[in-house]
Amino acid sequence: MFSPSKCKCVTILLAWILALNFNAADDSSCSVTVDISDGVVEGANITKDGVTYMPGKYFEDGTTIKGCVCQVKTCLRRCCSSNETLTESADGGTACEASNSSVDVLQGLQAVSEANVSLFHIISVPAREVCHENESKIFVDSDVEIASSGDLIWGAETVFSFDQYCSSIVDGHVGFVVCVTADLTLNAIIYCIGMIISMPFLLITFLVYALLPDRNLHQRALMFYVLSLLIAYILLVTINLAPNIPTWFWCKFLGYSTLFFFMVSFFWMNVICFDIWYTFSGGRGFMGSKRTSERRRLIFYSLYANGVPLLIVAWTYGMQISLPNECEHNPGIGVAKCFLATGWASLWYFYLEAGIVVIANITFFILTALRIRKVKQETSMLKHNDSKRHTYEKDKQKFNLYVKLLFAMGVNWSMEVISWLVNWNTKSEYQYIWYATDFFNAVYGVFIFFIFVFKKKIWTLLQRRFLGQLLSIST
Repeated sequence: MFSPSKCKCVTILLAWILALNFNAADDSSCSVTVDISDGVVEGANITKDGVTYMPGKYFEDGTTIKGCVCQVKTCLRRCCSSNETLTESADGGTACEASNSSVDVLQGLQAVSEANVSLFHIISVPAREVCHENESKIFVDSDVEIASSGDLIWGAETVFSFDQYCSSIVDGHVGFVVCVTADLTLNAIIYCIGMIISMPFLLITFLVYALLPDRNLHQRALMFYVLSLLIAYILLVTINLAPNIPTWFWCKFLGYSTLFFFMVSFFWMNVICFDIWYTFSGGRGFMGSKRTSERRRLIFYSLYANGVPLLIVAWTYGMQISLPNECEHNPGIGVAKCFLATGWASLWYFYLEAGIVVIANITFFILTALRIRKVKQETSMLKHNDSKRHTYEKDKQKFNLYVKLLFAMGVNWSMEVISWLVNWNTKSEYQYIWYATDFFNAVYGVFIFFIFVFKKKIWTLLQRRFLGQLLSIST
């Protein structure tokens, strides 16, 4: 039987449920809201601009009713407002500037996506909210698609969620600014630790040889080699440990600088190997005195050791601006990370050059060793010629010294290339065994120090220089 008291209880219960649902959505559950205060009320629902907000999808904020539009409709983010475009600011960051482009973002989005963009809700985000502080920005404008869920699919494999990208007009066409996070892998951490350990040893080696009196060509070449390797290590560690580097200038600058100084170190080692072979092969060198000849050779070697890396960097940059970002052969410097992208990019623009130089160095040393064997046979029959034998023994000691360096360099970079190939092609669960070889390669500066500095002869030369200065001051 119908009871007024029961009806009153049911009415109160329904009102309580509606009120609970009405207030269920608050600012903490809505990432994006729109004002629907002037919407059409249809029972417990509110409709605004063709979008219906059911209870729980809107909430009351003072005198305003706000709808959680992204809970009702799929949202897409637009960088800046409708009449602005995202540009690089003077400090290396990003800023919104007025755009004179006649291209409409919605039309552009429809052109690059099979999804019906009219089903999405477009929201504008200021430049400072495009990406988080620990994220880098990359711009993509091809091989992309917007899924019905609002996710951005790049290259048919890489997926970015709604809050990881925004659309923008650049150079008259629509593209997407994508936010990426460069996670520091265990391999990168091991490399950084090894390079940090190497840095003081490389610095000491450079300073010791800089203080030596009457440095010869080989010692100067070693100084340039050590210095370039030290700078390359510093730059690479900075890239790995500083996540907030702006992408569009400083990140690329650091990436290309790192590539340049690594290449310079490779080619200075190549200079050392060539000059030792040239010395043993009886090359006459440049005309003039020994000092003049060495000075001219050093100038020639400097042009080679710095010029070829410049050409490599120029070629790398040319490929980067010629190939689309999603191309696997694009160097990718300053895109997803500051240094070279993994895969083919690392092969074409780093490991290929390093491998060629190492093979050339090993070839020079094999030829030198054969020459030493021949000279040894000749000098054994000319023992009475002490001067010639003394020169030979001196050059042989020099060769033995640098063959230690070549052994270290040949082994460590050979293992580095093998490690890279294994990790790239196989993704094997046994890749951890290569961490030891990677660490060995990173602490290479320690080996250089003990090979070239930790010697009695070097300390004797230093003592002679500084004791001589003290004696001259005292007199």
